[in-house]
Amino acid sequence: MKLLCWNIRGLGLNGRRRRLIEYLRQEEIDIVGLEETIRQDFSMHELHGLSYQQFASQWLPATGQFGGILLGVREDAFSVEYMDRGEFFVSMTVTDRQVHLSWEVIIVYGLVDHGHSADLLAELKNKVEGCTTPVVVAGDFNLIRWDSNKSSPNVDRVRMRLFNDCIADLALREIARVGARFTWSNKQADPIRSVLDRVIVSAQWEVMFPLFSLKVVTRIGSDHTPLLFSSGEEPPLGPVTSSLRCSGWSNRVSLSWINFGVIALIPKVVGASDIRQFRRITVINVVERIFVKVCATRLSPVAERIAHPLQSAFLKGRWIHDGILTLHEIVHEVASKGLKGVFLKLEFQKLYDRPGWSFLRLVMQRRGFDERWCSWIMQLVRSGNTTININGKVGPFFQASRGVKQGDPVSPLLFNLAVDALAGILDKGKLAGHLQGVVGHLIPDGGVTHLQYAHDTMIMVEGSDSDIVHLKFLLLCFEEMSALKINFDKSEVVVLGYSEAEQQKIADNLNCRLASFPISYLGMPLADSMILMSGFDPLVGRVASRAEPWCGRFTSKGSKTILSSSNLASLPMYMMGMYILPKGVHSAFDKELARFF
Repeated sequence: MKLLCWNIRGLGLNGRRRRLIEYLRQEEIDIVGLEETIRQDFSMHELHGLSYQQFASQWLPATGQFGGILLGVREDAFSVEYMDRGEFFVSMTVTDRQVHLSWEVIIVYGLVDHGHSADLLAELKNKVEGCTTPVVVAGDFNLIRWDSNKSSPNVDRVRMRLFNDCIADLALREIARVGARFTWSNKQADPIRSVLDRVIVSAQWEVMFPLFSLKVVTRIGSDHTPLLFSSGEEPPLGPVTSSLRCSGWSNRVSLSWINFGVIALIPKVVGASDIRQFRRITVINVVERIFVKVCATRLSPVAERIAHPLQSAFLKGRWIHDGILTLHEIVHEVASKGLKGVFLKLEFQKLYDRPGWSFLRLVMQRRGFDERWCSWIMQLVRSGNTTININGKVGPFFQASRGVKQGDPVSPLLFNLAVDALAGILDKGKLAGHLQGVVGHLIPDGGVTHLQYAHDTMIMVEGSDSDIVHLKFLLLCFEEMSALKINFDKSEVVVLGYSEAEQQKIADNLNCRLASFPISYLGMPLADSMILMSGFDPLVGRVASRAEPWCGRFTSKGSKTILSSSNLASLPMYMMGMYILPKGVHSAFDKELARFF
């Protein structure tokens, strides 16, 4: 539905009449409301000449050279149920022929003489209070609501308060405009401008048409700008919502109606050319996101209670540095005491794409979630339709068979539940004596076997033949149960306290690459001894890569200072939360920052 509202200041003037005809035909207007027509009457021949479409019309005659309202509604789009008019308004109750939804449209004109403003508001209040359908009120009220509605400081605060009180009492809401700040100008050399034309709607109308918009059209001739009000696309679930009013419905909504998302491909590296070099982020539907956000908000406190103590991701009160600091102390304890230890850093393959839905449901049931929660979550992950946005073009929708949406607020918590099962498997293996964790002399009940930050998992065992065989078996069992795939080729293992031959044997049995300290864990360098300056080279490289594109730009010194402070200087903050950086690293930072100047 498109509604054109315009104070035309004389419909008989040829220029404005031609402009009106252009608006009606080019914009395919469904409802037109004109104020200040300065006409007593209209012939049917004259009205039919305004548009190719057939309009049902109702008008209010002008008083001398002032006033006059004309309201027209396309008969092929709407059926007119009732017409009414008063001293300051003309209205029609209409029903959309396509979706069978009814509402009342009211076109208002307030006289320039503010002595009639109170009468206008009283009549409008009586009219709206008597409406039994949703309401749209549009027109030239000749009243302002706020100081910002007028370019000069001379405002009538008493009438402003009366107008705002009337809108508040009727529970109406003004629609925000896009375009010109003011809708009226006195066209003088030093003009006074005001917002006199507006569209206000009831809450029920907003529910029916949530995708509405209001924009200002270019003013020609009249001192008022036309307003083009659109209800947006066809009302979401329009036929369904109208059918729900009939008997026999259980007032339930299927999430599959609103559960859809668009996958955006974000390159991981510069010049990405292979699909594996892109990160897939799902932009989900706004309506679904509200429901998902509610689920995530309610799920978070529960996740904090049931999550494994060594899981530190996406949980309130747990920090990423906790796991890094714990691993740092464990490594130094093993190295300084000459103990034996195997540190396996796991790499999961396409972690968000692979979790099995039946496995997620089983984990939730074992964690104590009732059937209602399990059903909600399964509807979210199973019923969704997805499409891919490539170069701005969206392809056909399809349904996934497993996995969770990366970008969905509830997905990190679901993934935590999935990998939490691995933590439970390792704990049971340790309690059964199949695995022996490290630093058992400090941590009772078999030492520490793992640390987790979401999918970033570090597994730690003493490294006997029994440990390695049982660990590999448990990891393969977890793969089969969860449908998650561990990429052993990219996983790496660091071994302490064993000979080189024994280290290689352990790596071969795990089918992993043998690495040595320092390694990177959660973006932080980790070593069994002092970290040399070369260990911070990746950080210096990131600072340099940020500085390179900006070199040679013609920006002011102030702009360069802001860029260097907000972008480049913030990069080391994460690492400085763990280490005191050497002076040489600071000098390297200064060298890169100096390139701005």
